[in-house]
Amino acid sequence: IFFSSVLLLIVVIFFIYENTTVTKIEQSINNNLKPNISKPIIKSQESFFSNDSFNLSAEKIKEKNTRNDISVIVSPHHLLASDLIAEIIKLASGKKIKNIVIIGPNHNNIGLSRIISAEAVWETPFGSLQTDDKLTKKFLADFDLKPNAEAFKNEHSIGALAPFIKKYYPETAILPIIFNSYAGLSEAEKTGNWLNNNLGDNSLIIVSTDFSHYLTKEQAE
Repeated sequence: IFFSSVLLLIVVIFFIYENTTVTKIEQSINNNLKPNISKPIIKSQESFFSNDSFNLSAEKIKEKNTRNDISVIVSPHHLLASDLIAEIIKLASGKKIKNIVIIGPNHNNIGLSRIISAEAVWETPFGSLQTDDKLTKKFLADFDLKPNAEAFKNEHSIGALAPFIKKYYPETAILPIIFNSYAGLSEAEKTGNWLNNNLGDNSLIIVSTDFSHYLTKEQAE
């Protein structure tokens, strides 16, 4: 009985050891498969998307033609102008676009830099809109900037266009750039020169701006 008990104990200990070892190995493999760095996720919110206005706009422009000769567009980012946003973004989708650069205002002047960019993921009803990490990293490095995803969390100049871009350019990645209110001509020229030197024919630049607020059409013009 004694030797049987000892043998049974050895078998139980061996079984527990084997299972623990296998579990540790599986965990190690799974951990190695996971990316070490995950990009910040920017959640969709009311200022970024309205299902009713989007569906209405998409229906209105359903029969609109596209063009294959557009490299730059200027789009509003207020959802009141959803029809214009949808029309202009769809209009430029007549050619294959590899990456899109979105340039907009940093409405709340978040961060210390006059120019801000970051790698991130925008949640949209049509899936996740990813940044072009290679292009974004090069932009940050060339401008000696630290990424600041926090500045984009409530920034509708980028977020409001994200669903439209994902809808009409489902395979395209973006480089997001925002300027605070202290940026001037020198920052604009530096950015323009960089874009000229680093973008190819399969890129699209979207200037996201409302131009004016609460003015009549005549005053705005």
